[in-house]
Amino acid sequence: MTVTVHFSNRIETLRDMALSALSQPMLDPLATEYVLVDNKVMGQWFHLQFAQHCGIAANTRAIQPHELFWLLARAVVSHDIPKETPLSKLEMTWKLYSLLGDKKILQQAAMKPVRNYLQGEESYALKRYQLSAAVADLFDQYLIYRPVMMLAWEAGKSEKMKTPMPLGKGHYGALSLKGSSIVQR
Repeated sequence: MTVTVHFSNRIETLRDMALSALSQPMLDPLATEYVLVDNKVMGQWFHLQFAQHCGIAANTRAIQPHELFWLLARAVVSHDIPKETPLSKLEMTWKLYSLLGDKKILQQAAMKPVRNYLQGEESYALKRYQLSAAVADLFDQYLIYRPVMMLAWEAGKSEKMKTPMPLGKGHYGALSLKGSSIVQR
């Protein structure tokens, strides 16, 4: 795998450099071409640009930095590493969905706002999924943009105050303590 880095503050310039690089034939015609992008929308845009330029966009993957790290870890460390990180939004959504179905967790006093939100038999599953997806998205953003805060939270400390955080007193604590054990399985 060859890594080529292009720098520019204009997206059109980056697109043109990437298209120029991808126009060169690879040694293995069946190998996948990877393009590192900032987000999924940028990846979709790049695929459209690539298809418009070449007439087709096949066997190319636009990946985000966390996906690149996971791909390299599997290639360098071991192929036994799972194909997807347990902290991906999709994985975290379903883990949180499971947690929000746990009656013991929902009965805690700190979870009363969550319990009140989830009330109602008609839309319970939908609300539970939507809340799980929103919290998973928030955790994903925190992992990227607030890693120090997440490490402090995991250690039971507040990032700003550097003092122990009362994890058992908030619904975030109930989910984080339970979620940590699930992530580590």
